[in-house]
Amino acid sequence: MEFKQVPLTSPLSNDMKHSIELFLYRAAELLENYDDLKKNGVGFGGLSNYSFEDGVISGPSLNVCRHRLKGLFVDFRFFFGNDEPTNFLSFTGVLGKLTDDIGFRSVLKESKQFWIEKGFLDGWSKIPAREMIRIYFNSQAFHGRHINEGEYLELIKSFDQKTLEYILVFYISDRIQSIKNISWVLEKVCKDNVLQVPAYKYA
Repeated sequence: MEFKQVPLTSPLSNDMKHSIELFLYRAAELLENYDDLKKNGVGFGGLSNYSFEDGVISGPSLNVCRHRLKGLFVDFRFFFGNDEPTNFLSFTGVLGKLTDDIGFRSVLKESKQFWIEKGFLDGWSKIPAREMIRIYFNSQAFHGRHINEGEYLELIKSFDQKTLEYILVFYISDRIQSIKNISWVLEKVCKDNVLQVPAYKYA
């Protein structure tokens, strides 16, 4: 990909450098985890059929043990949890201070838009993508108990279990792409004080 090197407005502070290094480290772990899942058959190409009967959405499934999926969820949670220093929306908000470059700003805006999108089941499900991830993460996936049990029960009543896991991973995979994009932009910033911005952002 052709890209433009964008210098920073000012040198990185130690705190900012540490935050970026932590983000890049966690992103690398997550991407390696997800790549391994893809090698083992997880993918979302082609057409998928869904049905909506008696208020329950049914559809495709993943041929992966849910305990293996939990490893992906754990790595992804570093970018989703509100208490995490690598929370994606908070972190990209801080990145905006690095430069006023129009191409870089466009990358940040696009990544945030992908992150907050409602998901492809908008209109079928009352629960948008980020809410679904939040509810699942706050309950069964990490605690073995149901925090805000009403929300969780509403979620599992809306989907059969195999479809719920499929859609969760689908929604997470979209957001992994945003993490991957930001990681690429930041790849050389700690060493060279420059950002990599795709050339098409200036077309």
